[in-house]
Amino acid sequence: MRAEIIGYEHVAPKGHARDAENVLATSYIEDDHLRRDSWMEMTIQTEPSWKSSFKTELIDYTHRLKVTLDIPMRLDRSVVVPLRLSGRGGLGDRTDPFG
Repeated sequence: MRAEIIGYEHVAPKGHARDAENVLATSYIEDDHLRRDSWMEMTIQTEPSWKSSFKTELIDYTHRLKVTLDIPMRLDRSVVVPLRLSGRGGLGDRTDPFG
């Protein structure tokens, strides 16, 4: 299983849209370490230097978490969910906008 934090940028100046993705961090768990039919916790290190998510009239910059099951001899399965990184203190920090 591979988990990636991806920076996603959508830019649309004068109606000319362009999308770009950049893998910011990756974590990998080998198949023999996966526990079936149960939740697993994992940590991916973030960096304070990463851009915070923002949206303007021309630019929309967001972060996404992409989790991929590496399936041998078959197409991999992935799920992508949006993340909101604030560039502030950690979870539970009084400055954390998410509590």
